[in-house]
Amino acid sequence: MTHNSAEDRRKHKRILLPEHQFLHCTGTDPQFEGKVSIIGSGGLFVRTKQSLTMGQTIHLKVEDPNLTLETEAKVRDVNEKGAGVEFTNLDAPRQRALQDFLRTLRP
Repeated sequence: MTHNSAEDRRKHKRILLPEHQFLHCTGTDPQFEGKVSIIGSGGLFVRTKQSLTMGQTIHLKVEDPNLTLETEAKVRDVNEKGAGVEFTNLDAPRQRALQDFLRTLRP
């Protein structure tokens, strides 16, 4: 019997950002502010003090000098530090912009 870790089951690789590279994130529906500490092509983790609910659909905007990404996402995980969200509505141009940005973050 094998045991798969959560990392093994993930569809997308994620990038853990050092604190000095956290990305600014705002929510427009519901309104919230936070910092992105983990990002990948499938979603991100936003550190926020505002309460988000599992399964909730949110609209968010991530801003960096090299990326502005506005999209819809679904809250997949919530803990005391923030929420993990899955992108649910990335069209082809936004997917390309995100992939280009992620390439700049990888060593």
